[in-house]
Amino acid sequence: MRAALEGAGLALISGLLYGCSLLLVSIGLTLIFGIGRVVNFAHGTLYALGAFLGASVSGIAGLTVACVAAFLGVGGAAALLDVCFLRRLRRHGEMPVLLFTFGLGIVVDAGIVAIWHGRSFSVPMPWFLAGSFAVLGGAVPVYAVFLAAVSVAITAALVAVLHLSDAGLWLRAAAESPGTAEIAGIDVDRAFTAMFALGSGLAALAGVLALPLIGASSGMDLSVTVLVFIIAIVGGLGSLPGTALTSLLVGVILTLGATYAASLAYLLLFAAVIAMLLARPFGLLGSRAQ
Repeated sequence: MRAALEGAGLALISGLLYGCSLLLVSIGLTLIFGIGRVVNFAHGTLYALGAFLGASVSGIAGLTVACVAAFLGVGGAAALLDVCFLRRLRRHGEMPVLLFTFGLGIVVDAGIVAIWHGRSFSVPMPWFLAGSFAVLGGAVPVYAVFLAAVSVAITAALVAVLHLSDAGLWLRAAAESPGTAEIAGIDVDRAFTAMFALGSGLAALAGVLALPLIGASSGMDLSVTVLVFIIAIVGGLGSLPGTALTSLLVGVILTLGATYAASLAYLLLFAAVIAMLLARPFGLLGSRAQ
């Protein structure tokens, strides 16, 4: 009995840590939709791009430099794409933007295959984050705890900026009423570009930070894309607290499912998603207006 309880407790802790790693990817998508009203189907591919860029750079300059390079490189490229293409497409509604990001994901994925030739990469953990904690008769990697702490810290910082600062007020005004915000002197296009760049950069950063745990491999974007869209929708589109809560729930459901019924893990997740959306179609912490 004790062993069973310890096993369940360890699975729960592992699920929460996994949920935190999903959070770091998902908050980028939430920002892009919540502020810029862009459904970015390329988000998972940008996560994979960050991982492959990080694997290449870390081999030369280390993981820290790889994080900075991926965040700035992918974020800067996203800003350029927004200025050159998305600004124009947004004026014609959501469907052209959706199709553009879908095509962008295909192009980026093809670029990853062309540049890295379908190879897989592994990156060693930083020496000061190697090892594990003994918890409930099992082991929890120190790096997984570090990654969870980074995810929570970034999310908390974004929530604070959006809700406690003048810049956050302007961004929320631009998202809720672009016309009124422009009259008030807010550069809406610049605000949307900043959020698209930040959200894309965070996706790439998440890919780099996940390298010591899962490495980089072809197709790694597929499962992440499905999960981050589930998290963004179930949490409430545009809600950072909702995204955080749902990320933890998804991590726990998948980990417990994999522990006790491996073949049914995703079935349990989708059943939970359907039940929740039937009860709250606008998300856990979303509003009817969203």
